[in-house]
This record gives sequence, structure tokens and C-alpha cells, in this order.
Amino acid sequence: MPSRDTIQYAPDVGLLMIPGDPAKDYAPGFAVFDDSVPALRAFVLDRLRKEDVRPAPSKARSDAVIPVHLGLVPRPDNDYDSRAVSVAAPPHHGGSVLDRHMGYLYSSALYVTSESIRELTEETGMPVGCHRWIELYDLENTSRFYDDEEDGDGADGDDTDWEPSRDEPVSWAEQNAFGYAVGSVRVLLPERQTVRALVDNYLAVHRREADQCAEGGQSRPVSSGTCAGRSPNASPSGCAPV
Repeated sequence: MPSRDTIQYAPDVGLLMIPGDPAKDYAPGFAVFDDSVPALRAFVLDRLRKEDVRPAPSKARSDAVIPVHLGLVPRPDNDYDSRAVSVAAPPHHGGSVLDRHMGYLYSSALYVTSESIRELTEETGMPVGCHRWIELYDLENTSRFYDDEEDGDGADGDDTDWEPSRDEPVSWAEQNAFGYAVGSVRVLLPERQTVRALVDNYLAVHRREADQCAEGGQSRPVSSGTCAGRSPNASPSGCAPV
């Protein structure tokens, strides 16, 4: 079980994970724009597996969830706000960060958090992510599609004229076949000062171990994120490249 007190590397998704507590931390959505709908749709459809459905955390408003990992990518190239942070599918999904881009953290989350994510990414040279979930709602208890059913586009209708959008990246037919109505993808992050403290603590260890690697004349390969000849689990940070 990953620690909720430290940032840890998750090799299965290739991300440095910022821990979050579903019982304590707020889980907002993120801003989706038209150009990021295809990536969002592809990611959600890839994760709609019945075996991954879990009971919703106590603070969630949905009936069930699918836990997921997603990347948090600093985007100083954003013309609107250089502090922007992209919400992206993990690296193992393939493609560039632009191909995997699904939206942006809301501006209310950028103060301190943006700088923390940027420093962690730049100093370690590794992609950063956090835990989150896809909201699911019981079909029989939701009224989201009642109007569509009356118009003939619901469970007994078809999706001939339907197109994915930022509000509905998954069609009614796809949701009905899965057995749940699909809601938003939620971002699980501690409050900004906690993120700042987690990053500061992680980087302090990272710098010490990087110095030890340098003193020992050992290389710091990108693939393992540790000093050559050391176990990847030797420490919270290993000797990732700086």
C-alpha cells in the first residue's frame, strides 16, 4: 500500500505519485476543452472495466468509482497562464504529453501547487502524477438521461447523431452497455501547503542521495531512477537524474 505521507515512484505507471487521502482531501474536476476530448474519451473508455469498479469514498458524491492514476504536466507554454498544469494520461498510454493531454487543473489549484509540481518535475527529471477516480452512477437511480430516453436517444435509442464532447465524452449506449452512468474524472490532491511540504521533503532526500551517488562515482540512469548497482527500493527517491 503506497504511503500517504511521502511521494513515491509507481513503476507500473511511470510516475512520481503525490499521495492523497480520499477521506480527507478534496477531489475537484479539471477543465476540459474541445481539443482534449479525444484523449479524455480514449482514457475513460480504456478504464471502463467491471473488475476495477470500487465503492465510492465517503466524500465522493457518486455511487461508485474506478481508481486511476494520471500525470500532472507543467505547461509554461500555455498562453493564458504560464502556471498551467496539464492533466494527462500516464506515459505508458503512449504518445507525447500533448497526445495524452485531457485538460487543465483549475486556476484555483495553481497557487503554490503549480510551482511545487514544476520543481518536482524539473529537479528529478521524472513525470509527476497523483491518484484520482472516474465517477460512476447507478443507471436506475440517475435522471441524467431521462430526457434523452424521451427523445429516443436513450437505452432503447441509438447514438447515430451523438458526438463526444467535454460534457459527454462517452455515449449513452456505451454507458448503458457498461452498466453505469459515467461522470467526471476527479483529481485527488492534498491542500496546497501539504503538497509544498511533501515536495520539499522529497527533494531534500533526492538531493542528499544524488550527492552520495556523485561522491561514489556512480551513474544515475534514467531507466531505474537509482544509482547504478543500488536497489530501486533503497530509499524514497533513489538517485534519479537531476
